[in-house]
Amino acid sequence: MIFSKKFTFIKLASLSLVSVLFVSLTQTRASADVNINVLNSVIKSCQDSPPKSNSLFQLSQFLKTEDCVRSRYYYSLFLSKFNALKDLGDLRPGFPASVLIAAMAGYYGAWTSEKFLDCMVSKESNSDECMPSNEYWSMGSLSAALNRNAIDATSICSLCFDVYNTGSTWRQNIFNDLITWFYSLDKSNRKLVVDIFSDNQFINSLKSESQEASQLYLKSKAKVEQEEQERKRRELLQ
Repeated sequence: MIFSKKFTFIKLASLSLVSVLFVSLTQTRASADVNINVLNSVIKSCQDSPPKSNSLFQLSQFLKTEDCVRSRYYYSLFLSKFNALKDLGDLRPGFPASVLIAAMAGYYGAWTSEKFLDCMVSKESNSDECMPSNEYWSMGSLSAALNRNAIDATSICSLCFDVYNTGSTWRQNIFNDLITWFYSLDKSNRKLVVDIFSDNQFINSLKSESQEASQLYLKSKAKVEQEEQERKRRELLQ
């Protein structure tokens, strides 16, 4: 689909915000670091399939569209580099292992390659070596993480967590499945996964770019809303 570069004022009620944002973003002089095509695709994804609350996460208390944009932008580019992860299966049907690995890698350096390996060696999700898992998945930490612009797995794929609707043991079940999944891989793929946690420079640059993409979304959204408000003011006088 080809969009005209000339922006036509149209009531937002008759045109989806994501379509208006697409036009606005294509006219925005963005940082060279932000991939506008990926950003537009992610915005559409967050509009069409926003993160939804379930019995594990009351996401409406925490998530805004910009959180979804930031995390899904990160995940999209994460997979573009670590594309082989997509072929390594699910933790459970409907929950790609790549979602959890991507979110863990983006969580403030809590998971280094050594810490990840130590957790796998322990084979126990509630072991001291796997403690970052307990911090990551507590609701309090989720709220704080979002406020600090973390990458959040529930923003990437909230429906993934429906397969873990198992009450108080769901955190342990996720990491038990992660350990089982890791041991099911051949050693070359295990090394691929572990090496992700060593690529700090790429992960940090990707998190920075994802935050910049989120801010660009907010800037473009504000511009569209301002232009729409100005149009309404003019209508009152014309």
